[in-house]
Amino acid sequence: MIEVPTLVDDCTRNEILIPAVKRAIGGEVFVECGVWLGGNICRIGQAIKEMGVAIDLYAIDMWICDDISAQGKAGIEGQDYHKIFMENINKCDVQDVVIPIREDSIKAAQLFKDQSIDLLFLDSCHSYPYVDLEIKAWLPNMKKGGILVGHDYKSSEGIRMAVRENFGDKINVTSDGGSSYWVKI
Repeated sequence: MIEVPTLVDDCTRNEILIPAVKRAIGGEVFVECGVWLGGNICRIGQAIKEMGVAIDLYAIDMWICDDISAQGKAGIEGQDYHKIFMENINKCDVQDVVIPIREDSIKAAQLFKDQSIDLLFLDSCHSYPYVDLEIKAWLPNMKKGGILVGHDYKSSEGIRMAVRENFGDKINVTSDGGSSYWVKI
């Protein structure tokens, strides 16, 4: 497996995302918003190929990366993030699995039909107002029984506040103390 930089932790991937791929029977729709350089989506795409299951895997980002930490941008500041992303999905041989959409997450929600998404992973902007609007924009698109996942739960008060207001006591967190949350719809 070719390693591509990712800001998504193994706990999130191993407890939520990869198990969703393993449960898939074909025909599912998975969406990741905020893919950065593609490290996480490449790993999910590789798992899909390994399992041989037909999942539509969408990668949504503006590839501006103005909400990425200085540590995350180290060594690539000022480069074309979209170009790096495309190179990475080609290096990982998942270009036939990943469907990139260059759009803001909230606007991209309008591109999907109601109740069409099985798994949604939110990791774009981390401010309270944005996350609140993002959740509200994507919720109608989620299938009953689908899973909405979000990253950086324990490290962002804005995310925690928006998630609590939208989901109350339905929130589950990863075993590492909450690097990510997930909610079954």
